[in-house]
Amino acid sequence: MGDVGVIAFCTPLEACHGGKIQSIDLEYKNIGSKGIEAIGRAFRSSMSLIELRLSRNPSIGDNCIVSFNQGEDMFQSLKLLDLSACSIGSIGMEKLTEALLQRTTHSRMSLKLDENLLGAASCNSLRRLISSSQLSSLSIKGCSIGDDGLQILKSPIHMKHCRGLNTLNLGDNGIGPMGAQYLAKLLAETDLMMDINDLDLSRNPLGSDGVTFIISALQQSTGREPLRLDLTSTGCGIEGALSALNCRNIRSLILFNNALGSDGFTALASMLKGGHPELEYLDLGGNMAEADAVNNILIALGHKNSTVVSTLKTIILGGNATNEAIEKKVNELILIRPELDVAFDLSDRVRDD
Repeated sequence: MGDVGVIAFCTPLEACHGGKIQSIDLEYKNIGSKGIEAIGRAFRSSMSLIELRLSRNPSIGDNCIVSFNQGEDMFQSLKLLDLSACSIGSIGMEKLTEALLQRTTHSRMSLKLDENLLGAASCNSLRRLISSSQLSSLSIKGCSIGDDGLQILKSPIHMKHCRGLNTLNLGDNGIGPMGAQYLAKLLAETDLMMDINDLDLSRNPLGSDGVTFIISALQQSTGREPLRLDLTSTGCGIEGALSALNCRNIRSLILFNNALGSDGFTALASMLKGGHPELEYLDLGGNMAEADAVNNILIALGHKNSTVVSTLKTIILGGNATNEAIEKKVNELILIRPELDVAFDLSDRVRDD
């Protein structure tokens, strides 16, 4: 499509400020500066446009983002802006922040910036944007934020009373135990995370200590709604997994691919007797546990526990060992807990049939 196609699409819409179009998907269209300028001219003043998807247009880069920063009251109705994988760096992030801060609307926006070259140098701009109360959701997965970036973001001076951010995706950003400490400080000392119902920390080398720091901060948060926490491939260890399972402020917990093994499953089973009083969803997939350890989890879930009113509705056990005994135990568990959905791998016998 390229800039020529985008210009051809946008030019007739300039006079009517984008008309009644509510959603535009121009992902992977080889858009550059001319195309971005055409989009701005046609839709900047639109009161109908709700979604603008521009991901996977690497020619956009830093220089093109300046085209968003033209005049006040831009994209007042926009609720989703996706600029993932557009080669945006710290300069582009600064320009984008300036542009979005010009919005005078009270309508919050979901901003996706995954797989850009943001780095720690962009975190001052990100902090300004987050603390402006413009965003309902921010996804910066795979943006090389690192521990240094979290140190910049953590400043409680700028974010003390920030509210309204519902979703934060920090996945795959090279955040280690030190960065986890900074995030824990942000969780514990500001209001920023009080409204978050979805926190994605997957594929960061947090380790057991890092996960424990974050869980401890979540435990201290009073008055928040339980959230979804993704700890996929974080090296959380058995201690980190146990601390997460023991946190009252988590409703959905993903512990996929953490090599918890049989020892980990045996330890977790002791905390799942009769179900779980807060969790609704638990993913233990891909943890290389042996069949006996998986069976221990199922036995624990079927245990009669008068002190636990279980809220658990789904447990994922796929990617661990299985056998006929597990299939039998799952069938028994369905009778005991018909409200519980158990996802597991079938044995070779069943697959052969």
